[in-house]
Amino acid sequence: AAGMTSEVLDDYETGTWTPVFYGASTAGTNSVTATGKYVKIGQSITVFCYITGNTLTGATGIASISGFPFTSLSSNPVVSTNGVGRWNNIALSTNATQLSVVMINGQAIADLRESYSTSTTATQISVTQLSAAFGAVFSLTYMTA
Repeated sequence: AAGMTSEVLDDYETGTWTPVFYGASTAGTNSVTATGKYVKIGQSITVFCYITGNTLTGATGIASISGFPFTSLSSNPVVSTNGVGRWNNIALSTNATQLSVVMINGQAIADLRESYSTSTTATQISVTQLSAAFGAVFSLTYMTA
């Protein structure tokens, strides 16, 4: 293809990571069963996450997830997500139709966002929207340097 510099796949990696839910203002403490796996091909990272039975105590602010295996690009990390595949005990706002995970530029952190059928933007959700024993299953693809 035009512009191609190599045909060798020399940067392939798989592994595990530990997702951690927390509040962005006050982290709080949590009890969680969380597992994560990833596939890295060149600069492209695809993560898979399963979180269940999580309870945040004393957390405040935006609902965030840390522990991602690689830092995202510092500008436009080219995030691709189809939303959270399954969740429980996470209360979306009125008229919100989808829950998604969005990487923060230049960090190994993401936040939870809700979107609406009437808008193209997604709004960060608060830890107050997470009930006891909340859980989530998602996959996410992003770019790293």
